Amino acid sequence: MSKPIFTIPSRNERHIYWAVFYGVIILIWLSTESTYMPLTVLLGAGLAFGVLMLAILYRFGGISLSLQQFLIGASLFGALVGAMAVPSTFLLMLFKNVQHSHYYAPDFPNTTILDLWQRLPFWTVAGTLLGLGWALWIIATYIDREDENASIPS
Repeated sequence: MSKPIFTIPSRNERHIYWAVFYGVIILIWLSTESTYMPLTVLLGAGLAFGVLMLAILYRFGGISLSLQQFLIGASLFGALVGAMAVPSTFLLMLFKNVQHSHYYAPDFPNTTILDLWQRLPFWTVAGTLLGLGWALWIIATYIDREDENASIPS
């Protein structure tokens, strides 16, 4: 087995504060009449990222990974975030429609909400590629090829 190059950090108070801050951002967004789709999708993807990141930091914090494990883990993390972005965005859109309860012209029409599910495979592939790209960028940035004991700071 390869030597460890990356250690998953443990969850701490700073991560919890960021989660609360993100929750406040979502609450502010819910109170507005915004129907801007890119912002909604970004909030949904951020929610998926935050929930999955907190779960991984809690469950796997402190574990050291080899190069192969790091690349595969980052790709899987990206795929899960991409796949979870669709249901997260769906729930945000649905909750906003229910909260505002516009009968004739909801913030997000049903066709828009249902069309979101057709993009699930593309979001999963995009998340996988982003996760892999992030991992390769981290490796290229932090690994010194001349230092055989190099590792990525956590």
